[in-house]
Amino acid sequence: MGENYWLIGVYENSELIAGSLIVSVHAKRGNFLLAPYGPIIRKDYKNVLKEFVEFLKNKAKKEGYDFLKFSPFIDETLENKNIYKEIGFRKAPIHILAETSWLLDLSFSEEDLLKNMNKNHRNLINRCLREGVKVIFSKDKIALDDFNNMLNYTAEKHNFVRFSRKYIEREFYSFEKDNEVTVLRSYLPNDKKVDASAVVYFYGNSAAYRHGASLVQNKKLPT
Repeated sequence: MGENYWLIGVYENSELIAGSLIVSVHAKRGNFLLAPYGPIIRKDYKNVLKEFVEFLKNKAKKEGYDFLKFSPFIDETLENKNIYKEIGFRKAPIHILAETSWLLDLSFSEEDLLKNMNKNHRNLINRCLREGVKVIFSKDKIALDDFNNMLNYTAEKHNFVRFSRKYIEREFYSFEKDNEVTVLRSYLPNDKKVDASAVVYFYGNSAAYRHGASLVQNKKLPT
């Protein structure tokens, strides 16, 4: 993707107690080091975080980066916000990753997953199943091209800046060679045109909904 990356860990004796993927980002607003969904810290969160940040600050200064940006996968509580604020972080004006992340444990049965959902979401899913909404998986170039075209429409409709076509393609093919990505395509009943599409990445026992786009041709059937 044209950037550098490092896997940085914090050890207590020989035990790994914290770590994160660190990625370089070169942008118009400045060059910085990003910790996507990190760091992950198993114990003594506040003190270990301070050590981790101090190490990265020194690295950033030596290598000419302007600032650090963390996107930790933790609960958005006042306590957690204050921990980062006390160390010197402030809320970023724009986000790089998803503004809100949802972690869903799929070890439960399909019946239990539906039962634990918001009632409105559950009813919409069941309606789509009854009406014959079709979802297929694809990895061909046409599916990715269709997704990018639909994302243009979605970004314009909802007034946000999308990832560039080049970025999504390079990201997709980096994972495609290891069979770790797919494009989901949803069709309304008796319709040959794709109504919604998503790019999903797989690693180990996890799947990540990375990019999504939709036409919403039928509000009663949100594909």
